[in-house]
Amino acid sequence: MLPNSVIPAVGGGAEKGARLFGETVYSFDNLGRVTQVVQRQFTSAERATYGANGTNTFTPKRANLAYNAAGQFSKIVRSA
Repeated sequence: MLPNSVIPAVGGGAEKGARLFGETVYSFDNLGRVTQVVQRQFTSAERATYGANGTNTFTPKRANLAYNAAGQFSKIVRSA
């Protein structure tokens, strides 16, 4: 598994012609468990690069996940 995966954040649904406004980045530990999820908004320059039009915005978000020795969630911290 890759150390980080990037998924585009889609505005207006995933239908044809959907506009991209940001990305969601997933970080993993050496056991392949998700340790952090970050959603960020593209800058206006990035939107231009990816051909995204419009001015929709969203609040960036982050979640940090921790696991105990048994591999169960021990802590989840969310922030916006």
